[in-house]
Amino acid sequence: HGDLATEITSVKDFGSILSQMTEDNYFIYHLDDKHSTFRFHHFFQEFLQQRGRDRFSQEEVAKIHRQEADFYLRKEMIERALTCYRNGEDFIMMEKVLKEHGMSLIARNRNLTILTLLQTIPEQILFQHKWLTLYTGLLQVDFVPQKTLLFFDAVRDHFVKTGEETGELL
Repeated sequence: HGDLATEITSVKDFGSILSQMTEDNYFIYHLDDKHSTFRFHHFFQEFLQQRGRDRFSQEEVAKIHRQEADFYLRKEMIERALTCYRNGEDFIMMEKVLKEHGMSLIARNRNLTILTLLQTIPEQILFQHKWLTLYTGLLQVDFVPQKTLLFFDAVRDHFVKTGEETGELL
């Protein structure tokens, strides 16, 4: 997304640069008619990601993921925001977003998408974040109901102690 690239890099009108690269056949493609969303050729994307890992510290990469997540959250692209927070290992923000938007994601039948994302989090980290744990349990009910009790037991006492009625009711 051109606006996202501008926000992360602080380069004005980065979208124009990306559009020019598209016209010059630099392994980048327009994904929409407005020419505001782009896609790199997968080999070029892998190359750039490797260069980024070599050049930036883990903290800098996490900051970029947070900027990306915040951008998508402002655009109300909740699933993309959650994915970016996950990539940046910002589990506190993932928890905050799911607490606020989780039920609407379930209402829109985004269960498998969110569950798949939550399942990428190691359990020792997952169980430290009660809302992430709760939603992992809720979203597994249809797929592996025999495993859900572990998640519900892990969060029930926390929600009772903290008086979080919504978590307790769910």
